[in-house]
Amino acid sequence: MIQLDHKVYNAPGILLSVRKDKEKISHFTSGLSDIQKNIPIEPGQLFRCGLITRIFTVAILLRLLDENAFNLDDPLEILARKHQQDRGLLQVLVMQYPILKPISVRELLNNTSGLPSFDKTIAYNEIFFKKPLKIWQVENYLDVISGVDVRYQYGYEPGVRGYFRDSSTNFMIASLVIEAICGLQTSEMMRELFREFSLDESQYLSHGVMEKKLLPRMMHGYLPISHPYAAAFENFPELTYNGNKELCAYDVTMAYTVNGMGNAASVSTSSNLIRWMDQLMNCQVVINNFKQLFTGVPIRRESREQQDYYCLGFYKSMTKSFGEIIWAAGNSLGYSSFLGHSVQKNITFALITNISRLHFGLHSEGLIPDMLKLIL
Repeated sequence: MIQLDHKVYNAPGILLSVRKDKEKISHFTSGLSDIQKNIPIEPGQLFRCGLITRIFTVAILLRLLDENAFNLDDPLEILARKHQQDRGLLQVLVMQYPILKPISVRELLNNTSGLPSFDKTIAYNEIFFKKPLKIWQVENYLDVISGVDVRYQYGYEPGVRGYFRDSSTNFMIASLVIEAICGLQTSEMMRELFREFSLDESQYLSHGVMEKKLLPRMMHGYLPISHPYAAAFENFPELTYNGNKELCAYDVTMAYTVNGMGNAASVSTSSNLIRWMDQLMNCQVVINNFKQLFTGVPIRRESREQQDYYCLGFYKSMTKSFGEIIWAAGNSLGYSSFLGHSVQKNITFALITNISRLHFGLHSEGLIPDMLKLIL
């Protein structure tokens, strides 16, 4: 029996869900979903998936690739000319923003395009701080990364084409590729994917807007007042939790728009994410191009004990302590979520805490490695 203690990690609540082989999913919880109403965290509650959404986007594109609908390595300039089921929108954008022309879909999905991440620009952040509920259009994203006077957050360096650098812009463009190839909106393709694979509790947020009808089912998400984005919500009431006056946060469950389309605009449950990962790993989602999923680019080695790769929409880590782990993490405002699969032990797990972390990944200190030691 796994024992969790949310207070150890300064979190309002923690949910850990685990499945080994084909066994029933086991859930372990600690803490609260709603700190104002004293509602406990529960397995069936929805949460924002953040960058875990990317795996859905990749799956849609590789399923189209299974149908020979496009070439993964065609430059966007050629692809946009061949595929105009979106009434030529992608082609217009490629002509309007020439930086897109040489980039292939593979480079988008493995984060080697060299495109800067829109959310790392000063322009994006200035707008977000003023209007966190703003609905962004495609041109808005591309405008903030284009031109000669683009300024970035302190410490951020744009990537170089051919080398890994995480960028939310890549998956926003990837969602436009889906629409150009099949003529349906990404939201429609996502919902079709969820239906086909019985992800009945998963939702894709059109335009990134949280639907009010989902609120009763949501795990509430909290943003520490010390977070860099907290200034956007300073008119919200400050809440304390865990009986500690030093732990202050804003409830941002419905307070902002999830930008980036195919990058982050989904909500789900831990059970749905585990079901999805298991189907993906068992070659039930992508068939002919299953191996393409794991064609990763190496990331700078942090130590001799580990090597990380970024595949198509997720990470593959070769670790001394835990073996080979396939994983994705979604660190959105109000939520930190982690979805992982142990290749050697055939264990799939989802870890969610309802507070934002600045860093939340396999190699982050604290919560994730502690949970891995318990389940692996």
